[in-house]
Amino acid sequence: MTPDDQKFHDFVDRVNTPSPTDVAQTRATIQNTLAQITPAPHQRRIRPWQIGVLTAVAALFLLTLGGIFNPAMNEVFAKAPVVGQFFARFTDPDRLSVVVENNGGGQHVTGQSTVNGVTIKLDSAYLEGQTVGVTGTATGIKARKNEWFNLQLAKSAPASFEQTAMDVRAINQDTYRFSFFGQLDAVDSRKPVTLPITISRFVGHPGPWKFNLKLTPSRAVNTAIRGTAQLPYQTKLALTQYTRYSGGTALLTMNLTLADKDTDVSVLSIKAAADNEERLLNATPIYQNDTHDGQQNPIVGYRIKQLPKNTKQLNISGSVNDKKYNVTVPIQ
Repeated sequence: MTPDDQKFHDFVDRVNTPSPTDVAQTRATIQNTLAQITPAPHQRRIRPWQIGVLTAVAALFLLTLGGIFNPAMNEVFAKAPVVGQFFARFTDPDRLSVVVENNGGGQHVTGQSTVNGVTIKLDSAYLEGQTVGVTGTATGIKARKNEWFNLQLAKSAPASFEQTAMDVRAINQDTYRFSFFGQLDAVDSRKPVTLPITISRFVGHPGPWKFNLKLTPSRAVNTAIRGTAQLPYQTKLALTQYTRYSGGTALLTMNLTLADKDTDVSVLSIKAAADNEERLLNATPIYQNDTHDGQQNPIVGYRIKQLPKNTKQLNISGSVNDKKYNVTVPIQ
């Protein structure tokens, strides 16, 4: 257990929660809720002490309102557009899933398991670019013990897979819908992927429920583009590639040149100048070409809705070290 985990464990032990849960579930619920109720997207860098403070404040806020199992708090997990598709029933933090489903990019998956009277069925999934999304339904739940589930992947899963978010929502007295999201590196995302999934507990009920999920990547078309802009604090943005996926989304790749490795850069909005419609689906960048956070010349990709044909200019806004910018970038 890391020192941060121990501090969080001690904090949870001091709080009188209305329903028992383990530290990992509480921490995951708080972080998932933060991602969904916080309007401002993540900055490029968040320092460890900031994470600890934010998590503690969020925990105190949630638990003193009646706890993460209070029905009123569960409404946080239900603020999604109703478009009649599987993923629209959840508060997907990046909106990408709803776009993929509405464009027919979701893959029909099979998989059903019944353990101790609880049946879990996988409903839909996608592999859009480097992003993975899976949703399913659980039935036969006679008594609700908490509002979370524990999920593990076997060692045979792609080593690059990183789980990024989870969600669960009660539909009626004995039925739940759930989803989880993850990310692959560029290499793994270009080939069929098998995810050996085990759900060890679901809303407090013991499993395990096991599935072998196979996903086919969406088709991708890469287009080299050029376009530069000067940002605050001697920061330079240079567009390099636009990748269009068959599920209706795209990846806008750019090189960032920073004054130093501690410069914090965020992109909060990407709009095509022609229609001024918001295109940004997730403000958390995906690092490309083996670059990473903390470098002076990272290459990052932002997940967006596909741009209109013959887009000539983009309006991009965000901040550098908390100084806001709004630039128009010509595209060649």
